[in-house]
Amino acid sequence: MRKTTILAKTRREGDTLTVTLPRELVEENDIHENELIEITIKKPRIDGFGALRGIGSMNPDDEPTAVPPPSSAANKPRKRPQTGKRA
Repeated sequence: MRKTTILAKTRREGDTLTVTLPRELVEENDIHENELIEITIKKPRIDGFGALRGIGSMNPDDEPTAVPPPSSAANKPRKRPQTGKRA
């Protein structure tokens, strides 16, 4: 028996979760309605590095540049302008 691996998304139908087998998979494995098949469940591991797969390595143009610290004037709160006298 040939082992085939696919990624499939579940969907809810009433109180049941279902998985639809792609037509190509059904045809390749000669699967018919009401036929008994074995399914192994394994959730794919998703990590941060997998999201970056294929991005390539860094080159000198990609290196971060130093950012100067903010000036002390930028950290001081501003005074609100007076718009009129209050009674």
